[in-house]
Amino acid sequence: MGQESDPANSLNNKLNRVIWKFLADHAGHAIRVIVEGDADFDSIGDYQEIGGDEIMSISIDDYLSGWTG
Repeated sequence: MGQESDPANSLNNKLNRVIWKFLADHAGHAIRVIVEGDADFDSIGDYQEIGGDEIMSISIDDYLSGWTG
């Protein structure tokens, strides 16, 4: 069995910081989790992926840039 170079997501400090920043940025907003392919997916309007590979995505490093939380 090979060694994994990255920690499990729950132990990944950078991914944890993304979640906490997202929650801080959206405190007081309703948050819904919609999986691509769900009936509601096409009706969510504009959104931006964090760390995604789409043109409108923002990198994780850019999303966390300047945030000290």
